[in-house]
Amino acid sequence: MKSLNLTKDPNLDLVLKNFLKGVNSKLKQPSNSKVIYSANFGSYDSLKDPIFIESDIDYIYFTDNPETKSDLWQVILIDSNLFDSRMMARIFKHLPHFFLTQYKSSLWIDAQITINKASASYIFSLLANRSFICFRHNRRSKVFYEAIACIRIGHDSIKKIVTQYISYRFDGFKDHDPLIESGVLARNHMEKNIFIFQESWFKEIFNRSIRDQLSFNYCVWKLKFNKF
Repeated sequence: MKSLNLTKDPNLDLVLKNFLKGVNSKLKQPSNSKVIYSANFGSYDSLKDPIFIESDIDYIYFTDNPETKSDLWQVILIDSNLFDSRMMARIFKHLPHFFLTQYKSSLWIDAQITINKASASYIFSLLANRSFICFRHNRRSKVFYEAIACIRIGHDSIKKIVTQYISYRFDGFKDHDPLIESGVLARNHMEKNIFIFQESWFKEIFNRSIRDQLSFNYCVWKLKFNKF
């Protein structure tokens, strides 16, 4: 798989890619072609089971907490100090094509979200006709308002967020499209156009603000991405 550079450091880029490929070797042989997965580093969120368990879906959870146990989820213990806990979660969220290589479709769920049978089944069914599914933000309508919220809450540095947004506007980004909620992402993640988009999005997250909702619309515009 030919990949875009993920960071500005070629050596770190290689370390990251090799790390993710090593994660793949930790996984059991898949029982299905679909997987729901999540990640939690720093023990901020407890592992939640879906309300209804579906036999045609695998469940995988990546964590650095050795006390995490589950009868449902395949818990994969990750012992790595490559990055801080937030960036580690972003790596697993945005780069599944490096370690979920035996699955055709994946549904990422943020660790604090509880899923139900209807939502999982329905979302996977939609992937038959499109390759990337996400949802509109239920409160904020533009990246600009997301930037203001992130600054107010203290999610990242003011300088980093402001510089990022201004650079997008100078590049020609209009900020017209609706903001997304990135806590749930469904993808046919092994399709080439999908992993190219994901790597471009991750590159923004790694080199700019870690808040991924700030960079999604810009990447869609920049790459003319239309697969969702």
